[in-house]
Amino acid sequence: MKRIFSILFALALVLGFSLVATTPVAAAVIPVFPGVGTIAAAVAASNPLGGDVIQLMAPGLYWEGHITIPWNLTIMGIPGAIIHPAGPLQADGWASSWFLVSPGVTFVLQDVLMDGTPAFVHQAIRNHGMTTIQNVGFLNIQGAPGSYRGVGIQSYGGTVSGGAGSDSHGGGGASATLQVIGCTFSGIGRIGVLVKGTASTASVSGCTYAGKGAAINCLDYGVEAGAGGTVTVTGNTITTCTGLASDGSTSAGILVTTYYGAGTTATITSNTLTGNTEGIAVGYDASDTSTVVAHLNDLSTNTANGIGSTAPTVDGTCNYWGANNGPGSVGSGSGVGVTTNVNYTPWLTEAYAPTKNVTPTTGGTASFTPAQGSIEDLAAMGPPTPPPAGVTLPYGMFNFTICCFTGSTVTLTITLPGTVPVGTKWYKYNGGAWDALPIGGGGTNVITVTLTDNNLVHDEDPTVGRIVDQGGPGSGGAVGWETYPISKVRVFLPWLALLAAIAAGVSLLVVRRRRVRS
Repeated sequence: MKRIFSILFALALVLGFSLVATTPVAAAVIPVFPGVGTIAAAVAASNPLGGDVIQLMAPGLYWEGHITIPWNLTIMGIPGAIIHPAGPLQADGWASSWFLVSPGVTFVLQDVLMDGTPAFVHQAIRNHGMTTIQNVGFLNIQGAPGSYRGVGIQSYGGTVSGGAGSDSHGGGGASATLQVIGCTFSGIGRIGVLVKGTASTASVSGCTYAGKGAAINCLDYGVEAGAGGTVTVTGNTITTCTGLASDGSTSAGILVTTYYGAGTTATITSNTLTGNTEGIAVGYDASDTSTVVAHLNDLSTNTANGIGSTAPTVDGTCNYWGANNGPGSVGSGSGVGVTTNVNYTPWLTEAYAPTKNVTPTTGGTASFTPAQGSIEDLAAMGPPTPPPAGVTLPYGMFNFTICCFTGSTVTLTITLPGTVPVGTKWYKYNGGAWDALPIGGGGTNVITVTLTDNNLVHDEDPTVGRIVDQGGPGSGGAVGWETYPISKVRVFLPWLALLAAIAAGVSLLVVRRRRVRS
């Protein structure tokens, strides 16, 4: 009996320990006040199992030296919270970064300003793990004058065969991911976001980078990718990167190279890259093999080129070059320059915006948002001829072009000044006849209409990849016009139906008479 009891007791202990081991520990919120404690002390006090949140509790100054993020952690700021360096952080190695995220660690930094004054700071955030930086300002992250040092955020993963990052990843390392969302960069010594390494991926979206302007012995790059890194850059504004180095090197909004390793890839979409020496600089020399796709960017007012390539072939179609006739230099237009090895046709004839507004002929504001591509030449207009009997066009009509889309259809979302009734259709006048297309969203002020490329009813331009439309929401009139042109066919359809019915009746009479005779 004692033996059985001992076995049961041992099993109970094992079960109890397993329950303790598998019970999740709730994340703790660790408060930090300015002048009372430090972020570094809060990191040291956080749970090594990860998941704690360090909350900056009040606006003010937080003085911090080097901090290593050793396990999963979130630092939440508050408006007016400013982190300053407690001392200089001028060395280039990983141990001298201001904030260092360890390999395999998930880190979030949000809603705070990192101001490098009064010290020199070469690296504000250095990521070797999985980091998200959101709504963070980076200000005065610089080295000594003429040092060409100062990076807001840098991320290294895999192998970095040379230059920055090779101290920790020269022989390889863990993969790294980075998300930079809604951040601002000003007074940066050299680079806003640097992504390097064969296993380093990053996305930069909704950020603003302001360069130092036309200074001597300095450089500016809003985003730089190299050594096999992969980066997606979407919806950012990067301006005034015009500094000139003593060796003749020039600045650019975005720089992509394979100088320190092959495989560097960048997808650059819907950015404003203006007022720089080059909007996008691709390649370091004639042996560069970087892969770059750039669409829907505003490249106007760059002084040298909108896109320049030392050798790689760049997909630079569907960008705005500052003129409706395209880029200059090797291009045939009067816009900013473009180099060889850049495919720039077709181009946008005006700057891209995801939504564009127009004032209808009846007043108010109408907003047009294509699901893909760019909408251009948007204008209000009256109907070229009276609409079909009983049809009213409460907001008149609109003329526009949709270009630079993939596939054969584009769905257009239109927000109107007021509600349209259920049963509203999209009325078009084309080729001397009215057409009515179905819409989604009747009964509200937001409607959708799907247009088909190279379809005579939907598209007035035979060019593939370009839809030209003149139309507007209308209601009333005959029912069932959404799929057929309002033309002579429609007029005769009821008569044809009547004639068919008469013919059928006559046939029945003939059959009956034959049966009687037989």
